[in-house]
Amino acid sequence: MKLLTVAICDDEKNIAMTLAGALEKIFEQYDTRIETEMFSSADAFARRLREKHFDTVFLDIDMPGTDGISFGKKLREENEDIDIVYVSGREDRVFEAFAAHPFGFIRKGNFLQDSTDLIPQLIASRTGEKNETLVDIRSNTSIISIKVSELIYVESIKDYQYFYFENKTEPIRLRSTMEKLEAQLGQYGFIRIHKGYIVGYAHIRRIDDDSITLVDGRTLPVSRRKLTEVRAKYLEFGSSLGKNMIR
Repeated sequence: MKLLTVAICDDEKNIAMTLAGALEKIFEQYDTRIETEMFSSADAFARRLREKHFDTVFLDIDMPGTDGISFGKKLREENEDIDIVYVSGREDRVFEAFAAHPFGFIRKGNFLQDSTDLIPQLIASRTGEKNETLVDIRSNTSIISIKVSELIYVESIKDYQYFYFENKTEPIRLRSTMEKLEAQLGQYGFIRIHKGYIVGYAHIRRIDDDSITLVDGRTLPVSRRKLTEVRAKYLEFGSSLGKNMIR
């Protein structure tokens, strides 16, 4: 049985204890035991981090003193290895948390479903057991097999689509339609942000009113007409897929 070290940071003790018990049962379903510690404030957790490594922190957003978003940003700057999962009823603040690059989000009001969807991905990421997903993209004259984890975004220019990958300087060109690609890639965490762009959820760092910023610093336009849908899908993927579904 695998072992992961887990922190739960929530200022309400009863909620933290309930989360700890529920998470333990869910992890056990995937042959994983968790060693859990609970903290009532971000400051208390920060002090403990000086003494012990944690694989994952389940972090509330609204807390007295340093809130979960401010702490998450600082934690990410100092520790790239820890996975941050926000557990909160404050869905209105989810998009403030992008800078912390969280693994995902669990809504307190939908805890069982969200955590059951996300935790297998979290375990796979931590234990290196994720299977590489290959997708065949077809056109009228050719076919390419792509690794979903390496695809950042697709851009449509006139009659062609250009596939941009990690660690490749030049895109791959294929003649298809964005409608077909949106339907095919959507199940793997890709979002149609504009008539000319489809982007991998895990590669998005920030969503503004008229653009998105990718993890690598590039910016792409967002259709104002699709902005609400883009944000909703980002939240959906954050709750159900986890960042490493495509990363």
